[in-house]
Amino acid sequence: LMQQLRPAVTGINVYECFQGKRVCIDANVWMHAFAATNAEQCLAGNHSDALDGMCKRVQRILEGKVYPIFVFDGCGIPAKALTEKDRKRRKLQAQKLMVDAIDKHRVTSKKAQPGPSTSDVDGTVVGRQPDAHTPAKGHSTKERDAKCAREGADKEESGEVKGEESTGQQPARYEWRHKYSSKIVTLMQQSVDVTWELTEAFINYLRSIGIPYVMAPYEGD
Repeated sequence: LMQQLRPAVTGINVYECFQGKRVCIDANVWMHAFAATNAEQCLAGNHSDALDGMCKRVQRILEGKVYPIFVFDGCGIPAKALTEKDRKRRKLQAQKLMVDAIDKHRVTSKKAQPGPSTSDVDGTVVGRQPDAHTPAKGHSTKERDAKCAREGADKEESGEVKGEESTGQQPARYEWRHKYSSKIVTLMQQSVDVTWELTEAFINYLRSIGIPYVMAPYEGD
């Protein structure tokens, strides 16, 4: 639905348009976005960075005098059973491809490690010669930094609010992406899911600062 509506979407300044007003926010959109941003940690069962990102965004909303009500998805809609089945199939496929890709990445990385240095008769250190296909030092890192900054901005903008990191500077929680190719990063983001642990932690945070929330009877798009 969001892809079909995207051509009609117009960017707005949330704080100017909704200052002093109460707005409903799809909590699951936020959780999916921040789980994807922190996919490696979330796949390992660590949701602290994803939760921290959501908490910071809530504080920015409140500082802008916008008063949110968070809506959490309820149970699945029977009419969407086939859609949910297809989503589960695609997620399981992404997880399998992710595991295979990471295994290949580890094997390749191990082979690419330089061998032990040796010294010739006059004391000159001789090491492994650089591979002809290896990019110049720093080149691939800069490309990855730029790509991660763009991807991070996309993930931070989950529809309702502009993310807190929009300056192009690489936040610490994106550093995990440097270890993998863009293909693996994408597969990890497609494999991650919103767990009850993350949902419960976010609800407890909202309770602690008095932000209202509701649990919808059914899942909504």
